[in-house]
Amino acid sequence: MRDMQRRQVRLQRQLSSARLRGRLLHCEPATVPRLRDHFNIHAALPMTIPQHKPTVVCLCGSTRFHEAWLKAAFDESLAGRITVGVAFYHCAREHGETVGITPEQKTDLDDLHLRRIDLADEILVLNVAGYIGESTARELAYAIVNRKGVRFLVPQAGEDYLRMQSHKLGVFAAEFASQATARLRKPEARGPYPCRLCHDPHFTNECPHDGGSRPVS
Repeated sequence: MRDMQRRQVRLQRQLSSARLRGRLLHCEPATVPRLRDHFNIHAALPMTIPQHKPTVVCLCGSTRFHEAWLKAAFDESLAGRITVGVAFYHCAREHGETVGITPEQKTDLDDLHLRRIDLADEILVLNVAGYIGESTARELAYAIVNRKGVRFLVPQAGEDYLRMQSHKLGVFAAEFASQATARLRKPEARGPYPCRLCHDPHFTNECPHDGGSRPVS
């Protein structure tokens, strides 16, 4: 008889603790009123979902036309497009007199602008007065090879340039194609492995001591 009573008391305690856990898990208003009110308020708020992804436009052109760059960035932003441009205008008289760059740095900056084109959906060529320099022509060819959209600040002059300078653009396009092929064919570097003679780390076939480093077995 006493065993029966003990089991009933134990069962009642288990049920009461289960009810308590249930109230905490379901966040009843009597238990956690502030938490429930917080969720109700946020559930009633409308969720804002963007209807479309803005187009990313990379500006290309000679940096001597500093005002054209600023105006193009302003107009494109008002049109709902994201603009990507250069960090400074080293050819502009107002901005480039105190900014000196070496030819190597100029090459690195040109390659960096190609990476900006990779991020963009299209390019806008700032061909002020129909002028397109060598760097801009290279960027134009790169955009065409990578199937980016192309727009010109002066559309008619841009179409004339595409028609008259197709050979130059083709040379640049062949250069980019050969670079891509070379990257695909380049074998992966293995190592570095410790040399058997000097125990310094070397990559494969670069050890000056035994003619080729190999992994130590």
